[in-house]
Amino acid sequence: MIKKISDIFDPPQENESILGDKPLLAAISRMTSRKFSQLLVVKQKINGEIKKSQVLGCVSWNSIGKAINEQGVDLNSPVKNYLELVNSSSKFLFVKSDETITDVAKKLMEQEYVVAYDNNDTILGFITAYDIAKLYLDMVMPYTDIQKIEMALRKILSNCLPIDEIKAASKTEGHDREFDNVEKMEFSEYITVIRKKWDALGIRDDKDEFVSSLEEIRGIRNKIMHFNAEKISSGEQKLLNGFGEKIESIAAKIPDKTAS
Repeated sequence: MIKKISDIFDPPQENESILGDKPLLAAISRMTSRKFSQLLVVKQKINGEIKKSQVLGCVSWNSIGKAINEQGVDLNSPVKNYLELVNSSSKFLFVKSDETITDVAKKLMEQEYVVAYDNNDTILGFITAYDIAKLYLDMVMPYTDIQKIEMALRKILSNCLPIDEIKAASKTEGHDREFDNVEKMEFSEYITVIRKKWDALGIRDDKDEFVSSLEEIRGIRNKIMHFNAEKISSGEQKLLNGFGEKIESIAAKIPDKTAS
């Protein structure tokens, strides 16, 4: 389940770079237009690719600000005059694309960003703490959303129906499983009970669409529980997130029968 740095660049990202002989103003223009915090400064690109050996360093708002404080800047002078060099004592360094996210996250505790390259020494792009955080969230959020949905389903059922009625409604031909509380129910049993007892739940939604969404979520849940969360599409993640928020809101409006 531990991911590699290469996962951040799948699909490939736009190379955030500029030739070293370009004027500083061109770098500033590109950074402001594209909301970049830094750009790789390179000698040349070969067939649109950047090789590790062609990287001169990096220009960033930090390096520009440092130059302003120390010597002033000439906006028409080459951007290579305003570099942060690539080494362990600078703001960034090189990492291989087959390194784990965990290893690179540790390096980002010292550096502000790193530059990834593949086995052919081709530069893939920058990695920042934001990228690492997003990747971890992409890995964790499906589990979080599924848990949110299950907890809301349990609250709705337990506060709207007695357990004996839930148990009776959960039974179908070929499926007659015993359980003594909603926490021990299977996801398919939630769906069966909701389909049979819809009117008793007071959910203000379209029954067919609601149940259809739950059926789709059951399939997504099966993938997640088999540690295939990385195979979830963006559309499936949106469904988990959107339905999770909706059902959590529905559950919040149902009085808790255990409350005094």
